[in-house]
Amino acid sequence: MQRLEYAHWDPETFHANAAADIRALLIRCGFPPNDAPLERPGVDSP
Repeated sequence: MQRLEYAHWDPETFHANAAADIRALLIRCGFPPNDAPLERPGVDSP
């Protein structure tokens, strides 16, 4: 079994990649991106 090389693990890169993956998943599920308005014309607002 191969040992994990912890010296090459970069937490900042990991968290940035995880945040990007989660954001892409939320957008795919229908949540608006962070820079989009929360209300959708004709759906959430009269």
